[in-house]
Amino acid sequence: MDPGATLVLTVPALTRLWSGWDTALGHYRRYDKRSLRSAIEAAPLEVLELSYLFPELIPPALLRRRRRSEGEDSAEFPDLPPAANSMLYAIGSASLALRRVWPAGTSLMAVARRR
Repeated sequence: MDPGATLVLTVPALTRLWSGWDTALGHYRRYDKRSLRSAIEAAPLEVLELSYLFPELIPPALLRRRRRSEGEDSAEFPDLPPAANSMLYAIGSASLALRRVWPAGTSLMAVARRR
C-alpha cells in the first residue's frame, strides 16, 4: 500500500461465536475491537474507524455454537421462512445506521490509513 492509501477490512468478531462456519470459510480467529486495533497498528497503519456489524445475528450465532456442542454443527446456511428473512433484512439495514454504537456484533469493520 502506498502511504496515505485507505484499507477497508471486515473480519469475524467475538471468539465465543466460533463455529463450523469459521472452519468452512477458512477463518483462523475471531477478533474483538482491542485485538483488531492491535493487529492493524502493528502494521504501518492508523485506525480511522472500528465498529461492530450485524449485532442482530448474535443470538442465531450463539444458537449455532450451542448446536455444535451437541454434535449438530454444519457450515450450511439454514433455510428461513420468507417472513423471517424479510424481518432480519430490515433489522440488518437499520442496524447499519447505528454501527458505531453497537457494543458487539458478529463481524468487525475497520477503516485504516497507511502512514
